[in-house]
This record gives sequence, structure tokens and C-alpha cells, in this order.
Amino acid sequence: MPAATGDTGLSPWVRAFGDSGDVSPSFDGIAPMGGGGFHQSNRGWEVGLDARPLDHLAVGALVASA
Repeated sequence: MPAATGDTGLSPWVRAFGDSGDVSPSFDGIAPMGGGGFHQSNRGWEVGLDARPLDHLAVGALVASA
């Protein structure tokens, strides 16, 4: 088996995200009267640790809150 070449080892990472928007459905044809819509916000964070024991194999763990 050839020796592994490339980036192997442990790689920690952190990511924060946030987005917000409005949803206003439109109807064609027969549909409920009045329509409706809402505002949605998504925010959260992720932290993880990746391990690359071989060039083409990665394993990891992820902890997140949203």
C-alpha cells in the first residue's frame, strides 16, 4: 500500500449563520381566500472536528444549535 500523501490530521472548524425573509404564497386557480404569509428567521452556530486518517477518507463530529 502506498504511503499517504496530502493533508492528513485533525482540523477544527466553527461556523455561524443567520438569514431572514418573508414567505408570501401565491395561488392560481381554486385556492383558499385571503392567502397568508409569514416572516421566518434562522440563526445558529456549528462547531466540529474533522480527522483525515487517509487521503480519501474523512471522519468528523459536529455540534450545532439553530
